[in-house]
Amino acid sequence: MYPITWEVMIDNVYLDGKSLPMSTSTPSSIGLSALFDTVSALVVPSLVSFIAQGNSLLLGPEDIVSLIQQRLGPGGRFRCAEPHNLSFEIGGKMFPVDPRDFARQALRGTTEFCVPALDSTDAPKVGGYLFSWSLGVPFLKG
Repeated sequence: MYPITWEVMIDNVYLDGKSLPMSTSTPSSIGLSALFDTVSALVVPSLVSFIAQGNSLLLGPEDIVSLIQQRLGPGGRFRCAEPHNLSFEIGGKMFPVDPRDFARQALRGTTEFCVPALDSTDAPKVGGYLFSWSLGVPFLKG
């Protein structure tokens, strides 16, 4: 197994097809970017597979995560039967998170209400890490 991590620039982020604003917590000198969660490549002759390790959530800027939760419903909860889509535009191409991977049960024992597989992370800063989003397992599964 060989650990792989990489950072990419993001053109934009969309919730249910609508563009989300840029985070106000990120300095304007830092572009919108994402860190792909740590991935290990298992190399087998004629086959390469990627196994995600670590983050089971999508992590983003606190103000944008709060905005997404507000748009979904009170407390960030929404009916599990209502599919929601979070998409990342990278290099002019859309990369959607499957609605089944974006949602997770809000309460054990019932699938009536869901919450997004989403949490906030520290804002990027000059002299520190420079990514805005950490795209974990929900993104990589797609």
